[in-house]
Amino acid sequence: MRESISSTSLTCCVLLLLLGTHADDNEQCVTPQGITNAVNSFGVDMFLTIKRDTTASNTVFSPLSISTAGAVLSLLANGDTKNEVDTVFKFTMDMAQELIKSQDIRNTNSSNILALVNGLFLQSDFDVKQEFKERFERLLQRVDFGMTEVARSTINGWIETATQGHIPDMLPKNTLAADAKLVLANAVYFQGLWQYAFNKDATSLRMFTGLNGGKEAMFMHHSDSKFRWKNDEELGIQILELPYEGDRFGMFFVLPNADNPGSPTELVQQIAGRGVTAVLTKDFSNSTFSTVSIPKFEIETSVELDEALQTLGVNLIFDPNDADLSGLSEEKLHIDKGLHRAKIIVDESGTEAAAATTGTVLPLSAQTTADRTFIADRPFVYFVLDKLDCAVLFMGSVESLQ
Repeated sequence: MRESISSTSLTCCVLLLLLGTHADDNEQCVTPQGITNAVNSFGVDMFLTIKRDTTASNTVFSPLSISTAGAVLSLLANGDTKNEVDTVFKFTMDMAQELIKSQDIRNTNSSNILALVNGLFLQSDFDVKQEFKERFERLLQRVDFGMTEVARSTINGWIETATQGHIPDMLPKNTLAADAKLVLANAVYFQGLWQYAFNKDATSLRMFTGLNGGKEAMFMHHSDSKFRWKNDEELGIQILELPYEGDRFGMFFVLPNADNPGSPTELVQQIAGRGVTAVLTKDFSNSTFSTVSIPKFEIETSVELDEALQTLGVNLIFDPNDADLSGLSEEKLHIDKGLHRAKIIVDESGTEAAAATTGTVLPLSAQTTADRTFIADRPFVYFVLDKLDCAVLFMGSVESLQ
């Protein structure tokens, strides 16, 4: 996965999350299970692709952000091009449309913020199909890609505002071509704090044994605290949930047991075999811990999304000759480059995470015990989960610390 984006780009999604809000343990997912399973299953595929193609030991990305991009592309594509998109993103029937609709119903209250915004930046003189106008009219903004730097500034400003300043300059200079036709953007903003904040005075150095050997890192600590936890002996893992205020969202830390030599990639493969939703939502107990120690970390990942999607099987949509984007226009169009950027910060007060996905539409040119400990001092996988929708918002791995 390269660190830069070249040529022109179609911005498909931007996603920012600052985590928290409310849900009871017995609440069921309100998003149809097919959509949730599609997002989560695609997330596993993307994680494995990222881990195979990147040299970075630590990772973060947003399955929801990239899946939303896929949903928009599915609605623009037809024929074999659409079939490829739907297959890779696990979409069936009207699932792409439902995924976009399910985002529109989210709202905010006094204890949390969860806002999802979609935008489509369309070349000012480009004539699109009436069906496209009717479906996306409220999202359309006309720009002149002939004035490339003005258009780029407009799109970057929209992204930066939507993400509360956390994704500035998403599109670097010289990444928009004068013949670009459309830029899509999806932004999510989500804010909250840990339900049980870590005491900053308790944060201290501890050894983390990662891929680069043992290094001291700053660890946050809870003592004599109760959290949702389970030990899955079959998978050889422990999972601890740190809830955010309101308990609708949680961050799940998946730690291999001491006798389990599996890498984060192997852990995710094993979890996928059982089903991500089931592993993260079933068979937890409220357990008391004498010590919970989680490292503070900040991770930023850049993925060349066009390369990753082609690896997974989305090929035609990037082919200037064979792409079918006739849901947008009869003109011969294709997607050029794609980029996904994500960042996550975990500290004593909570979590802050941001992700953005880009690319370009171009013409043809259990048990309770008082002494239980959970110490994440070796490589682990993490998931940020919406427990109401059961969808994975962010996931990644921590395999080495500075």
